[in-house]
Amino acid sequence: MKKTISILSAAAALSVLTALPFSANAVDTANTGDYVSSIYLDRYAITAEEAASGDASVGVSAYIRGTARDGMVIKSAQYEISHDNQIYLRNLVDPTKTDTEAVYSSLGNEFTTAYNPFCFGSLSNGVYSANSFLFTGRDYCMDPVSGNVLKYLGNDTISFKLPGRYYVDEEGNLAQDKVSHEIVCPLTVNEDGSATYTFMYADIYYDHVDVAQATGIIPYYQPEKLSENDFIPDINSKFSWVADADSKTFFLGNSNDFPIMQADAFIKKGTPCGIYNLSINEDFCSFSVDDNSSSCHLPVKYQGAAIAVGVEAADMSAGGIMPVYACYFADDTKTITGASVGVDYICDVSYTDGTSETEKNVTGAVNAGKSPSEIISSINGTYFIDDIPMYCGDTPLTYNGKENSLKVLIGTKGDANLDGVVNVADAAAVLSYYAQKAGGITPDLVDSEAEFADTLAFFLGDIDTESQTMDEGGTLDLSDAANILTYYSNAAAGNVISWDKFLK
Repeated sequence: MKKTISILSAAAALSVLTALPFSANAVDTANTGDYVSSIYLDRYAITAEEAASGDASVGVSAYIRGTARDGMVIKSAQYEISHDNQIYLRNLVDPTKTDTEAVYSSLGNEFTTAYNPFCFGSLSNGVYSANSFLFTGRDYCMDPVSGNVLKYLGNDTISFKLPGRYYVDEEGNLAQDKVSHEIVCPLTVNEDGSATYTFMYADIYYDHVDVAQATGIIPYYQPEKLSENDFIPDINSKFSWVADADSKTFFLGNSNDFPIMQADAFIKKGTPCGIYNLSINEDFCSFSVDDNSSSCHLPVKYQGAAIAVGVEAADMSAGGIMPVYACYFADDTKTITGASVGVDYICDVSYTDGTSETEKNVTGAVNAGKSPSEIISSINGTYFIDDIPMYCGDTPLTYNGKENSLKVLIGTKGDANLDGVVNVADAAAVLSYYAQKAGGITPDLVDSEAEFADTLAFFLGDIDTESQTMDEGGTLDLSDAANILTYYSNAAAGNVISWDKFLK
């Protein structure tokens, strides 16, 4: 039987909270949640045949999730995706360059732009801005002296332009002129798929000039994909970004609606079966912000991904911790991944080429093949609590040969009573829970005998810290009720609303 308690104290607290102005400053509580940056793939598996052909690619998108607090503005960012040697990244999307015009949605409002929307872009009166004067990434290989692009001439030969101040002729004479000279270099192709070239140049000091030799590298050389006079594409896994001087935007839309980085991951030709990881380079990644006039860097946790090549079976009886459940929000359109569950998936893996690995960490390749949004839209109900199958790449995970599933809990953020809407009743439910706990009684949030119903309700009502485990790592208190009321009142008034904006 459910325990009950007089909720006069909760009602009194609610009356006090509803008298407060509905703004993000209604209750000034510290945000204790970290920012999380995650990599998502458009697919987590390729076949051994695709890997052998050298034509396999996987779309990579990285996002950052956290709170857009008042007075907090991102000023600059740098970001890099590291990866196993059998992977290389190309086609980095530059959010400051126009492309094909398309329609996007931000917090329920549609806008049209030819830019690729960037998480630190801005939207004003329906007009999108890339919000940046600097985005650096490399589309093509460049020489190491002057930074000019390399042109393919055929027969493992390249050319590039070298300014006269750097040019040295075949006899070692310095040109020191203002003419652009063409340098032609043969390539040395290396076993790892790279190619190198050397040339002489003028090494300029403040009081003299030396003749020196430079060595350039093409990280992954694929002449079979080049035509004569093509520029040679570079691998590109990192960028730097600086905001406009008058930037006032922290996140476009909700914090992780739009990517911070997009590129294509290619599998090198002849790659054997295996699990190939993509991770975020914590040493290079940083986000510089002005937070109420003081400078700081965001504390960020990172979640990687992996591509499963030729996986035939993945059995979890090898060891590791079996996940019990994981909570998600109903508006989350990103695939449920092993990284988001928060445990390591350790498996015995067998591959289609007859090889196998024991106790292999396959977490990055684990996924559900669908998003929370897709799952909850397929049911008739206000929330979802049920088991779903999980995969290593696209191969079902098993435990001792039997299908292994994950219990997934999905609902609407702020919906603490699980009725499908966010309103005053949810704030009252939070306050009632708070009052019961303060009175020394084991509290309940919802009148449901469904297993994990209270766990999901707690997660949805714990606005600031989003605890997956109820009291462990989070609290349900007056600040959560205030945040729910703030959100509800702004929605009722027709304002553009975002949970990120209302957190303090």
